[in-house]
Parts: sequence; structure tokens; C-alpha cells
Amino acid sequence: MGSLARLFGRWMAAGRLDADLGSPGDLAYALMAPVALARVLWLHNGARPEEIESARERASRHAELFIRAVFR
Repeated sequence: MGSLARLFGRWMAAGRLDADLGSPGDLAYALMAPVALARVLWLHNGARPEEIESARERASRHAELFIRAVFR
């Protein structure tokens, strides 16, 4: 999370992200929290193959949504 927050901070400083979206740490959390939840719900050692595939697809869709929502 710290490395990702630093990266968001650099992008904010370069004008690639609006500073009013939240702090770099907030943005790192907003990106990673749904992915972490998917791991807990569907990417555990008891998950069925279709659950794993669905979780991966959800994580990818979330990342794409996040990118479209926060980057200029």
C-alpha cells in the first residue's frame, strides 16, 4: 500500500490525477480494498475454479473502472 500510495503521489504531483480525489493513501486503499475482498471471498484454497475465474474477472473490472474514474 505504501509503494502504491507513493506512486499515486507522484502522479498527483505530475497533474495526472486530481488532488481533490483524496490523499495518495486513500487512492491506494480504494484501488486495493475490493481486490483484497475478492481474495477473501473467492480466492481461498477451498474455492472452485469458476469462483477463482469470477474473482479474477471482478478484480480486473475494478482496476479498469478505477483507472477510468481517476486518471485524466
